[in-house]
Amino acid sequence: MRNRRDADLQDFKQFEAVNGQILKVTEALESFTKEAPDPLKESLVDLRRVVREAVAFVGPKLKGHPEEPESGINLKTYLRAVSPVEGDSGELEEMLSHVMFNAVEAMPHGGDLYLSIEENAGQAHIYVQDSGVGIAPEILDKVFDPFFTTREDGRPGLGLCVAQAIARRHKGTLELSSKKNEGTVVTIRLPLAKPSKRKPRGRRKANEVSILLVEEDGMIRNLLYKMLDHKGYRVSTVSTGLDALQQIERKPFDLVMVGSGTPDMKVQNLIREIKRKKAGLSVAWITGGEGAERKSKEKGPAVDLIIRKPIDMTSTLEKLSELLAG
Repeated sequence: MRNRRDADLQDFKQFEAVNGQILKVTEALESFTKEAPDPLKESLVDLRRVVREAVAFVGPKLKGHPEEPESGINLKTYLRAVSPVEGDSGELEEMLSHVMFNAVEAMPHGGDLYLSIEENAGQAHIYVQDSGVGIAPEILDKVFDPFFTTREDGRPGLGLCVAQAIARRHKGTLELSSKKNEGTVVTIRLPLAKPSKRKPRGRRKANEVSILLVEEDGMIRNLLYKMLDHKGYRVSTVSTGLDALQQIERKPFDLVMVGSGTPDMKVQNLIREIKRKKAGLSVAWITGGEGAERKSKEKGPAVDLIIRKPIDMTSTLEKLSELLAG
């Protein structure tokens, strides 16, 4: 229909809306059925940062309707310092966002939303409490069932079941208590990360680390070069996959940073060749989307670090330092 000149615009918009809903449901079901976090995305997670990111994402929903001044939601947070948990920070943010969205929908005429975290008995506790309409006792045990919903707009009820699935694959729990017309409390418990048993290694100085940067885009290549060179790393740059493979044969490198595209070969093929030629050589991949990451895991060897665009310089340098430290 997109390519037809005589396509009905209204029908096209309806198909596009349905397609968007199908994609959302598919993503939710994929998340629901995963058994463990993606190893490539696992790290030590600061829950206070996760909370702040989720609040920023849900924030626009708290403002209410312009025609109903009292429909806004008053958010209060109590974020005590907690030890890190281990997992996928993106998934944990998604989990908390789902819970907060449900709380917002339970307060159509405004109310209070309290969000707090604390540490107790080897676990991090996250509490989300709303002053909304609450949940009737007869349906309380159904709210985590996929597609169960009390919404009148027909949207599938997947938020809470996905949130609970994320908590479970992080070896945690998500529980809910509610009273009709009094509000709801969601309690999430996640195990704290275990202290590393490995002896800390002495970090190499930056000028002892050699990095090969493979990037077709001259602006991005120059920006990354300046950033890494400023920190003292020894950096070589190339713009094609063939040049990269020739360089790793000629010189020893500690890390290869591969951009999201090379003019002469696919990124997955380049990473595969690097791993084949130099087993044990770390590879970081600069990518713009999760769809490409999924294809990479299906078609090629796993990379050691993923750097997403737009590039957060501070975070990237921290992750590179951790990777190069072993």
